[in-house]
Amino acid sequence: TISTEACTQYYNDDKQINAEIQEQITAAIAKLEEQTGKVLGSLENPLLVSVRSGARASMPGMPKAHGMNITFVTTAGDNQKGKMLLEELGLPFKKAK
Repeated sequence: TISTEACTQYYNDDKQINAEIQEQITAAIAKLEEQTGKVLGSLENPLLVSVRSGARASMPGMPKAHGMNITFVTTAGDNQKGKMLLEELGLPFKKAK
């Protein structure tokens, strides 16, 4: 978990991730990779991570939204790699307008 305090620190540090937080992120990813046998950024065996906002202020109406378009953000790097990842997940690919 990246705390709201870490987010505040990021903004206090001119939008830079400080070394302590980066070490925590790197360690957490390594632990996930070890536990799952998956690798972050891999096309053959991708580690998929779900991220949710823990914002101090909620977005009204979001829990009630149904049938909306969802933007899937990846570290895939290009459309072809993104398509491969989405295919593995069984999701359709639509190029952004």
